[in-house]
Amino acid sequence: MIRPARDSLIALILTLAGLAAFAFGLSRLLTHGENDVPGGASAVLGGLTALIALPITLNFLYALRLARRLERGQGVIARWTVPADLVAAYRAAEKALAPPLRSRWRPSPGPAEILFATNGVLAGGHYLALSAKRLATYAGVHHVPGDPPTIQFSTREVTVVGDRIGQHHDILRLPVPPEGTDRATAVVTHFRQALATAADERPAFWRSRLRIGQGMVLASLAAGAAGWYLADRAGWRGEDPLVLPALVLMIAGVLVALAGLFLTALSARFLRQR
Repeated sequence: MIRPARDSLIALILTLAGLAAFAFGLSRLLTHGENDVPGGASAVLGGLTALIALPITLNFLYALRLARRLERGQGVIARWTVPADLVAAYRAAEKALAPPLRSRWRPSPGPAEILFATNGVLAGGHYLALSAKRLATYAGVHHVPGDPPTIQFSTREVTVVGDRIGQHHDILRLPVPPEGTDRATAVVTHFRQALATAADERPAFWRSRLRIGQGMVLASLAAGAAGWYLADRAGWRGEDPLVLPALVLMIAGVLVALAGLFLTALSARFLRQR
């Protein structure tokens, strides 16, 4: 689970730092020539940092937007507040479990509000998407009696190692106060129904990601071609003002192409395995 406000800020800082290093490296390359080692290293490392951090930032900002909507009551299908004593009992019960069996939710002491959307949950400021067809999904949901009683989701995330696709399994348990029993039953019913219909929707999801990846590759080719054209018009002279945007377009094209190829390959492999 993530803390959307904190995590999106950290990711944004990393993105801006990567872009700043990338711009600094380009300026050194233009000033000192293409063999300038500090400039080349700064451009490459900054570009890679920005490439990795930017989609993470966008993802966290999207999660922050969803969390703010839930806090305003928009899209909420169920909500309850877990009192401080029940949170303490939950923390004690989790501490008694072996680490692999512990829940992904680690609340701070004190009361915690839990809000469910149709495809996610915001629990004590921690957000987790609960999709039945994406990279991070849930495979089951049910009530678990205990002190306190909980709703338990069996979650899984797609992992890629080399040319193999695997899954990392985890558990999400959320305590239910006595007055929240009926709402918890409605939550379980909703997510079970979503899981039952997801099998027919997953292929369409991955086909759309395949098209996005292919579009990114085509866009990167266009950006690279535009950059090459501008550089050729400038005669590849570092003092010409056209060289800087040309280099930005070419390097950005390479980075976007790598991301697009990865998404395309991932989608194709996942479709084959399904």
